[in-house]
Amino acid sequence: MTRKTKIILIGTGCIALIIACIINLPVLIKWYALRTYPEISYIDTVKLNWEGITFQNVRISKTNLDADLKTVHVTYSQDILIDGGNITIIPKTHSNNTTNSKSLKINAKNLYVSIIYGNISASLESASLTNGKACFTTATVRHPNIKNLTAEQGCIENNIAQIESAWISVDLPINIPTIDTTQNITAQNINIDLSNKTVFINKIIATVAELHQVSLSWPEKRISAVQITTNHPWIIRNGLIFIHHIIAELNNDKIFITQGENREIELTIDPVTWSTTSNVTDCWDWISTLQIASNDSKTFELNKNDDITGQFGFEIIFKPKPVIKITNTCALDCKHPIISDLKKQFTYYAYDPDGHFYERITGPNTSEWVPIRGLPAHIPQAFLTFEDPGFEHHRGYIIQALVNSMKANLKRGKFVRGGSTITMQLVKNLWLGREKTIT
Repeated sequence: MTRKTKIILIGTGCIALIIACIINLPVLIKWYALRTYPEISYIDTVKLNWEGITFQNVRISKTNLDADLKTVHVTYSQDILIDGGNITIIPKTHSNNTTNSKSLKINAKNLYVSIIYGNISASLESASLTNGKACFTTATVRHPNIKNLTAEQGCIENNIAQIESAWISVDLPINIPTIDTTQNITAQNINIDLSNKTVFINKIIATVAELHQVSLSWPEKRISAVQITTNHPWIIRNGLIFIHHIIAELNNDKIFITQGENREIELTIDPVTWSTTSNVTDCWDWISTLQIASNDSKTFELNKNDDITGQFGFEIIFKPKPVIKITNTCALDCKHPIISDLKKQFTYYAYDPDGHFYERITGPNTSEWVPIRGLPAHIPQAFLTFEDPGFEHHRGYIIQALVNSMKANLKRGKFVRGGSTITMQLVKNLWLGREKTIT
């Protein structure tokens, strides 16, 4: 064999060896990956291109993670892109694991992620990871005490989570008339700081109330809101707004609420007896923190000390039996226009027999006005006997009548009994609406 022939044979063998290696390189890479990384239990196929290596149908099993990934592409600079697949994560409560491995740049998209932490589970659809920022299109959380919690359009980066909107279904512990036992609550623009364990929610919408600019701190068990609007038909027709900051704190299984610019109003709520107790404070403190969002209520301005004086406080208990206690020395200056204007002609907003709302001019010197001195003596007495026998002895309301009405109305789930006095009826007819509400 000549030297030239040997060189040709050796060259041909090297070329064949190189071709064989190239052909079998995906198999060798697959073997290397399975041997080097024991957490990878299965790889279907391996493909090579000028940009890197693509693994298809990869299965990963670790102590706290199981993953079935459709495509894993690794560039020659060791950047990783995952496209499609299912991941199940079971976080550890405490983990002292450390790693000295080289930090890899991992991006992912089109993932379905399940997270199980104790009795809490979460599912994330269309999850992605881009430059350390994890996002999802829809997330569902399940817990024994929560029927359903769904969030949409959320991202988390550097322990800060931002969620566009969320919905939760909860079952109320008691039956409230005209309200379904299962309540759907919506939260908008949620910001969660996982490091400081705080949450800020721009708006919370429920059947009975809306809360604006809500802050939660679970280490302190505190929640605050800049404004709360209640809209339950039993409370008020067109909404009662609590303005200024409202702060609620949980302590010894009771809820403590303060309200007002200087936290003048204090409320204590006991979930066991479903009781609410307030402190006794100036009447002005209550008026200055409330705003009636009514379209047809007659509004008027009051000035502190000049127009209204006295103090107010209350206690309402539902269990084991309804109890109402009120401390009230509030008094309005009779020289205020709202009172003095009644001594002359004024406009009264009334309803006709068909329930239509209209304006009516009444008062002294009108055609249908009869002063009380012009009536026979037995007419006012008969009216008092029928409508309000205790008129000359109470301060505008009768506590026991309110308790009896509350019992009957809660039992029937609608207004079947009233508890208003002539004083209360006058206020309602002149300055409020005709609908029956607690307020």
